Amino acid sequence: MTTSSEPETVEPRGGFFLNVVPALLYVGAVFYGGGMRGAVVRPPDVQFGDKILHAAAFAGMVFVLRRALMWLTPTWSLSRILLVSACTSTAVGGLLELYQMALPHRSAEWLDFAADALGAALAAGLLWRVSRSGAASSASSAS
Repeated sequence: MTTSSEPETVEPRGGFFLNVVPALLYVGAVFYGGGMRGAVVRPPDVQFGDKILHAAAFAGMVFVLRRALMWLTPTWSLSRILLVSACTSTAVGGLLELYQMALPHRSAEWLDFAADALGAALAAGLLWRVSRSGAASSASSAS
């Protein structure tokens, strides 16, 4: 039994291809889609639909980055992995906006970047909360 407040890390199965390549493909797909003419995915027909898509895309990125980092840095704590995943996702969002600023057929918005950061933070928070509740339930069943 562990006395640490941090849940034990579980090493993901598979190798580089199953753990890291999906994150690389996801980032590549975001830049590919973000550089295309017109909307790649039509935003929901609700107020701030575009911002919801931004938040969802960069929240999803946190999930694949977490898996990649769990494989690449197995000695890191889950909290550190989630923090780096959220910061990396947010940084990619900022780079995407800079990239779009240089394209004649795209525009960059601070609110898009804010939505990217919010989505990344919410996903990291959700993953952290789920891991904590899973650790608490396994600790209570062990005693």
